[in-house]
Amino acid sequence: AMVATIPFYLEKHMFDKVNEYAGKTMNELNKLTAYTQRIQQISNNEKGNFSINRTTLQLTDFFTSIIGKYNKDERLKIDFTNESRRTEFSADIIHFSNVIENLIENAIKYSIENPEILIRISDANNKLRITVSDNGIGIANEDLKRIFDKYYRVNRKETKNKPGFGLGLTYVKSVIDAHGASISVESRLNEGSTFCIII
Repeated sequence: AMVATIPFYLEKHMFDKVNEYAGKTMNELNKLTAYTQRIQQISNNEKGNFSINRTTLQLTDFFTSIIGKYNKDERLKIDFTNESRRTEFSADIIHFSNVIENLIENAIKYSIENPEILIRISDANNKLRITVSDNGIGIANEDLKRIFDKYYRVNRKETKNKPGFGLGLTYVKSVIDAHGASISVESRLNEGSTFCIII
């Protein structure tokens, strides 16, 4: 959508907007490239040299920027609560953005009606706790222990027609591990799921 509007802004000589959209487009392409390369490594059973490039990220800006991408979806409601005393954290902006977007998009994909997502940031001793909760179809207990496994997909009628290869959460877990962080999930069928990252 951003690329499609660049010619319009060029005609209007709105070069600040052109530069902004070109920069955002490059950022999205870099994220897609990193995501694709890592998924290829995972699917080929290659650990590869998966290195992360940590930078200091502004906590609120990072999450509001990601959430802003979904503002045009009128059926979607995302609430963001920041209870942390921190103003910044250290992470790979490309891979960690992909992690948060993956969790949001899974919440949208596996919702029955209008998705409601709550992203909550809080302090956990000397670390940061990030939770992404939804009101989706939930995950059965027998599936919870396997959802990060490669190619594993929940075998339910609600998920059979959903696109995917069972690699998204495997990628998420690999990124979290590379950060020396942890991820866990709590869920109840027909009540939703909560993914918790401690970094």
